[in-house]
Amino acid sequence: MADIDAAVSPSPWTTAQFLEAVVGEEGRDYTLVADIAGVVSGFVVCQCVVGELSVHNVAVAPGAQRQGLASSLLRRAIAEAGKEAQRCLLEVRASNAPALALYRRLGFGEDGRRPNYYPCAGGREDAVLMSLESGAERERA
Repeated sequence: MADIDAAVSPSPWTTAQFLEAVVGEEGRDYTLVADIAGVVSGFVVCQCVVGELSVHNVAVAPGAQRQGLASSLLRRAIAEAGKEAQRCLLEVRASNAPALALYRRLGFGEDGRRPNYYPCAGGREDAVLMSLESGAERERA
């Protein structure tokens, strides 16, 4: 997962962060992995707390992108949160047009922004805050 994140993210998680997410405090974080022919090709790391599912990290390996893996992982994470979560929250770089388009197709709406939140080559960029209410998930054409 760390290798995938390093390949696609401008500020990837460390191996230690992934280990904490996978084997950390029980019942808090959970990770879903897309496995294609025995190779991890994508993942989503989430946390369900007090009726909300927070998506902390989602990535798909460069060679496996544009095949619906991120969409499938997110839909499954939302489904697994089930009745425990009334809404799903995430944040995304304002410059990440493909991710923004995916989240909007899944029914996420923009709730606001965190100005200058993420480091980037030109300084800093905004985080777009998004949410999806329970039962609102859908894939649009």
